[in-house]
Amino acid sequence: MPEATRLNKAEIVATPITGGAFGLTTMDVSGADTLTVQAQAAGAASGDWTLIVVPVQGDGVTLQPDGMAIAAAQTVAPTFAAGKVNAWSRYDVTAFDKVAIKFRNTTGGPLTIDRLTATIGHH
Repeated sequence: MPEATRLNKAEIVATPITGGAFGLTTMDVSGADTLTVQAQAAGAASGDWTLIVVPVQGDGVTLQPDGMAIAAAQTVAPTFAAGKVNAWSRYDVTAFDKVAIKFRNTTGGPLTIDRLTATIGHH
C-alpha cells in the first residue's frame, strides 16, 4: 500500500476551554479518504476530555448532533501520563465534504488544549 499523502492540516494551539465547554475547528475533507486527529491537553485523568468528529450538513455551516459522530476506524483513547492527556484517532471521511472536530472539556474547571492537529490524506 502506498504511503498516505498529506493534503491539508488544521490546528488548535494553546486554547483554554472552560469546564463543560468545547473547542471546535471545521475542516474541508472533500476528496480525502482519511482524517487523523491528534490531541494533547493538561489534565489529571484520562477522562478529562473527549474528542469527536461530526459531519457538517450540506449547507456547510450546520453541524450534525454529537449523536451522529463519525466512528473512529483506529483510536487510542485519551491516556493520562505526566500531567498530560494524549489521544489520537483516524476516521474514514470518504462520504463527507466537511467535518467538525470537537474537543470537549468534561471537567468542572478550565483546561487548555496544548495542541490539536488534524490531517487529511488519501492513498
